Amino acid sequence: MTTSGMEPFRETVTRPDSSYVQAVKEAGMKVVGFFCSYIPLELLDAAGVLPYRIKGISGRDTGPGTTYLSSRVCTFCRNALTLALEEDFSFLDGLLGTNTCDPVRRASQNWTIKNPPSFNEFVHVPRVYREENISWYTAELGRLKSNLETWLGIEIKDGEIREAIESRNRARAILRELSRLRARAEPPISGSEMLAVSVSYQQMPVGDFIEAADKLLSERREMKTDPGRVRVLLAGGMLDDPDYVKFIEDQGLDVVADAMCFGLRSYADDVDLDKPPLEAISERYMLHFPCARMGESFPLRWERMLEAYNEYKADGIIYQRLKFCQLWGVDSHNMAPLCEELDMPLLYLEREYGFFSTGQLKTRLQAFTELIEDRKTLRT
Repeated sequence: MTTSGMEPFRETVTRPDSSYVQAVKEAGMKVVGFFCSYIPLELLDAAGVLPYRIKGISGRDTGPGTTYLSSRVCTFCRNALTLALEEDFSFLDGLLGTNTCDPVRRASQNWTIKNPPSFNEFVHVPRVYREENISWYTAELGRLKSNLETWLGIEIKDGEIREAIESRNRARAILRELSRLRARAEPPISGSEMLAVSVSYQQMPVGDFIEAADKLLSERREMKTDPGRVRVLLAGGMLDDPDYVKFIEDQGLDVVADAMCFGLRSYADDVDLDKPPLEAISERYMLHFPCARMGESFPLRWERMLEAYNEYKADGIIYQRLKFCQLWGVDSHNMAPLCEELDMPLLYLEREYGFFSTGQLKTRLQAFTELIEDRKTLRT
């Protein structure tokens, strides 16, 4: 499937300073980097800056990042900090650090000390679901809004925030419709393509994204592919590399659904337009399809994963996580007995950011495919 509708998204995920970023800079707009799906895109849109979710570059030597972090910190954080130290993110005018996890906190803090952009903020996100924490996060977003206004010399009005919410809700609706195409017996969009689109959602100007995604949706609605491949849900932590997903699909698997922070978790839920804007944004980001960083959140995350598993008619789950990622390591431990109880095939993959052993991975994926195919044969 190689139609022209994918070109904007392929170009966006290929390099940090895509043509969209360059166009924004040439127009005099600011670009603000962030690490986490708990940072509100709507507030940055309303401020007139481009939200840019940090991703790394495959194959980069992470030595500089390792020097300031540790060889026992995930390679994504080391990769991102290396790029910051070596000026690959020189186009960023600002950085929003956050307490996603301790390595992300440390990476963002080292970044602001060693090579700081002109605007630096640390957004404190609560770690548990409580009504008072939603109120607290609303106040934290109010503080961020005030600091953005001071930096930019503007006033961010409620009407502008509502317009930004409407645009992001529209973008998320298109993403959900694109994703639902994978529920078909003949999915017209692959998992690797869907990941490229959802990464781009967090790096392109929202208006440009809506235009490009709407075009892709129109192209793919009537397309068909060969049915009958093994269908899997891809779950786990941070994954922004479409090539990794494509390698999985090249082994005879269709990644028909996902439960990852660059994927479904980033677009599954909208912001309520009937509430005060900052309160509504806070509620959406605190209560959306949760990350493992949120305490006591596994039952809800498992429930949402099961919904996707059934809706997209998956045959098994592939659970991937970065080496040394403790948060998602706990999730894999929690999932294993539940998958066994429900007789759901589960493959656990540990990986390094930007590198993977193709021979070993191919063998394990092919064995998993054969396992599911044998199970189907026995049931018929």
